[in-house]
Amino acid sequence: MEQLTFEKIKALIGERKPTANKGDNGRALIIAGSELMSGAALMCAAAALRSGVGTLKAIVPNGARQAFYSVPECMCIAFGGEKWNELDEGFIAPYIAEASAICVGPGMGKDSGVENTVRLALAAKKPIVIDADGLNALSRIENIANVLHDKAILTPHIGEMARLTGLSTAYIKENQAEVAAKYAKQWGCTVLLKSCRSVIACHDGQIALNTNGNSGLAKGGSGDVLSGITLAMLSQGLEPFNAACAGAYTLGASADEAMRLHLARLAVRIAERYQGDALPRLCLINLNAPALPVEQLKPLRIAPLSDAYYLDSYERRVSPHGDVYFWLESGLKIEPHKPGTDMALLNEGHITCTFMGTLTDENAACAAKLQDLCI
Repeated sequence: MEQLTFEKIKALIGERKPTANKGDNGRALIIAGSELMSGAALMCAAAALRSGVGTLKAIVPNGARQAFYSVPECMCIAFGGEKWNELDEGFIAPYIAEASAICVGPGMGKDSGVENTVRLALAAKKPIVIDADGLNALSRIENIANVLHDKAILTPHIGEMARLTGLSTAYIKENQAEVAAKYAKQWGCTVLLKSCRSVIACHDGQIALNTNGNSGLAKGGSGDVLSGITLAMLSQGLEPFNAACAGAYTLGASADEAMRLHLARLAVRIAERYQGDALPRLCLINLNAPALPVEQLKPLRIAPLSDAYYLDSYERRVSPHGDVYFWLESGLKIEPHKPGTDMALLNEGHITCTFMGTLTDENAACAAKLQDLCI
């Protein structure tokens, strides 16, 4: 099973040509939303726009229309009714026909019209992402392999996959890759099975693992954003399996970047806290984070430096001309890290802050103020 990397995804997406226009980057269509869950459709649309789609239209019930005033780049078409069972097939058909890729499902609710709308979108045999309530509608269709096709991407989380397959959530968690691969082949589509580590499986046997991202994604709306990113990748010409890989990796990378920005803001807050305060002159505040996945980072700790020093040695050498000289070799000698020092805490997974320079025990109040800030 291939693990997704930055280099892999960069190669898949490629660079946008300087001469590109909106027509080169796809015409995407979102079929989503309801009066109570207009935000799902909105987050999906915003993610698609930020991921480079050329033009974007969204078909929503009348009650979800106002949410799209904040995203003027998306052409929002309300079909007039409040429920999806009020949607006329003739109304939606032209929009499906002109789209290069479709996303159906986010925030649609569970009324009886959702299933028919999903069937209509799938019948066009176009690249399509099916998520959320679109997946719930699929789970009510007997033998869904008859309506799915090789351009479809399903994006279930563990619970949605359980409803689609009839398997227990415990079994799917323990056998995530095997389940994704089995049903991708059985249904003839691509399955992006979401969890803390997502598996992407294609009907042709390709399978990939995405390991980036962090627990900040464990909230409502993350799946809607994933659908929007994946839709944009499909619209720009990526094959379904590659689009699903790019969507999963991009969402995880965005979460990790958000955490890095959080750490950067923490550093700024520390600097602002001490600006003009009673910190000794020429005192450096050193902030470090261990090389761990973001979700494994432990809380910040104030810590002294670990003991380390350079050990010099001299090697006797002879030059090509026969002259004797001595070559200085220096090596960093690191003592075993004492408990509570910065290196010991970093090895335990903590973010550390160390006062370097002229700070003494008399300035412990400064450290206490910083500890309060960190908490």
